[in-house]
Amino acid sequence: ARGWLVELEKIPRVAARLPHRADYQRSAFGAAWADETDAHGGNNACDTRNDILRRDLDEVVTTTGPRCAATVTAGRLRSPYTGRVFVFRRSRAAAVQIDHIVPLSYAWDMGAHAWSSTQRLRFANDPANLVAVDGKSNQDKKDLEPARWMPPARRFHCQYAQQFVAVLAAYPLLLDEPSMGLAPIIVSGLYEQVQAIADLKPVCYTGTPSFLRIILEKADEMKADVSSLKRAAVSGEAF
Repeated sequence: ARGWLVELEKIPRVAARLPHRADYQRSAFGAAWADETDAHGGNNACDTRNDILRRDLDEVVTTTGPRCAATVTAGRLRSPYTGRVFVFRRSRAAAVQIDHIVPLSYAWDMGAHAWSSTQRLRFANDPANLVAVDGKSNQDKKDLEPARWMPPARRFHCQYAQQFVAVLAAYPLLLDEPSMGLAPIIVSGLYEQVQAIADLKPVCYTGTPSFLRIILEKADEMKADVSSLKRAAVSGEAF
């Protein structure tokens, strides 16, 4: 977690989210789900939306389509935002949507308006900033920053916070000060991961390999006293 907190500290901040710019348009980030981009996975003869659906859905069924040779027509999603399971069908595609973890409108207000069109296209199609979720959660989130919206499923908070930080660290963007609340989320998320592993309840683990090794080596101690490892994590002793 310390690495994530270091990255968070490096991100330039402003006291509050900057006023929404009236010149924002979705088209400023290029055609939706364009394949012709230098983002990871681009130029693979398949649009970004189908790339993410194939990555995030289970029981995927595909067919040849005009924009993708492996167009997703059906699948099953456990939405990370809610934990609920959704059945995806191309005929009712709105049930499963692709969310920009760092919203495009937020990015526009916080620096993307000054980027080149190439950089904006990359950002809009960067798989690190994209996740398949249930449509209602995506609509509820709108373009809100973490200070004003977090996924309903608390178990996804640490990963959501870490992905938000990773994206901001990779692009020249500002972070609003209220959303610095990501820091305790990352740390508390680490604590929950430690507790879950100690209780043999696997969760999404996003820590460093060295920290995972320490967790496994100290599993018996952790079952007896997880608090000691919590203190080590805060002090940095375990990293």
